[in-house]
Amino acid sequence: MECQPVAGRGDDPVAGAGAHNHEYPEQASGQGEIARRLSAAIASEPPPRPYTNPLCLRASVLNIWLQYKLNTQARSRRMKLLIDTDAGVDDAQAIMLALCEPGVDVVGITTLTGNVHIRQVNPNVLTILEVMQRDVPVYAGCDRPLVQPWEDAAEFHGSDGLGGYRDRPALTRQLQDEHGVPALLRLSREYAGELTLIALGPLTNIAMALRLDPDFPARIKHFAFMGGTIAAQGNTPGLTAEYNIYTDPEAAFITLDAFPRATMLSWETTLAHGFAWDKFNQLCAIDTTNGRFFRAISQATAERLQGVYARPAYLLPDPLAMAVILRPQLIQQSSAHFVTVELNGAYTRGQTVIDYTGISGKAPNVNIVQALDTAGVHAMFADALASG
Repeated sequence: MECQPVAGRGDDPVAGAGAHNHEYPEQASGQGEIARRLSAAIASEPPPRPYTNPLCLRASVLNIWLQYKLNTQARSRRMKLLIDTDAGVDDAQAIMLALCEPGVDVVGITTLTGNVHIRQVNPNVLTILEVMQRDVPVYAGCDRPLVQPWEDAAEFHGSDGLGGYRDRPALTRQLQDEHGVPALLRLSREYAGELTLIALGPLTNIAMALRLDPDFPARIKHFAFMGGTIAAQGNTPGLTAEYNIYTDPEAAFITLDAFPRATMLSWETTLAHGFAWDKFNQLCAIDTTNGRFFRAISQATAERLQGVYARPAYLLPDPLAMAVILRPQLIQQSSAHFVTVELNGAYTRGQTVIDYTGISGKAPNVNIVQALDTAGVHAMFADALASG
């Protein structure tokens, strides 16, 4: 509350009191002393506390509590994503989508031998994080398939796995000390019931985790993988098998046998949902850090697809799998069936065998994505590449 001057006594309380000296000489000194003390007391007094209405206080507390609850709910709604990868070109593109997707927390990346050896996979993942300036724990996993000798896919991804990418930055990020398989199990416990796990390569790490802990699937909210064929149109020496499954058929068999439900993005679905070359070139023209990285790692693959394979579109197996997990609304057609893996067969080892008619009597364990919104995936890429 502001002190107002006494009417007729000037602006200064002390001067106002002294103005009466000529009228009351006997009281002048006493009143002046009182005025001086009063002025000093006012000057030293802390400002008065504002009056606090109990109802206002309750409203403030309630508002703080509601804000806390909303923030907690928002955090709980964010997808917790764990990526298992063999870090070829399309893996890198898929990881970029995940890192740029709003509402998604990538809680870890586990690596394994597949497209290239894990010795190259590890620096590839760290390079992606370095380029995008993101900090995600990376755990090195299995360096070979469970049973059969390893066959690389360097013909498609380049010997470095990133299409001969030359502008690699100095790595300031490092691998975690923990092995990828126990990391899978630990993270599944830490985020029990809320973890989405996507496998972009062979399923070796997943199978090893299952051997160590059969309860692993019960803690996973959603498991998805890129791999397999739905009409025996393979891309390997196995003729009817897709590379990720063909590379470690035993691991795929163990994994599909253990998970009660998984989402599968097949090789045939990949072939049917590529980016037309003009659409691919639109993405390559985005002049940002992300855009330039995408262009650099994709060019060699694009040249091979156009030249050697004469494909009418750029193929994106892992990005399609990632896209339908991040945005399920992109799925236009899917169906659930029992799926297993052929482990013998001179020409069919590694083929995903699908019970389309239900004749096996076994419960469906895989939701097979058959059609999706390619334009929606392209828009995701455009946003991701433009964002950084």
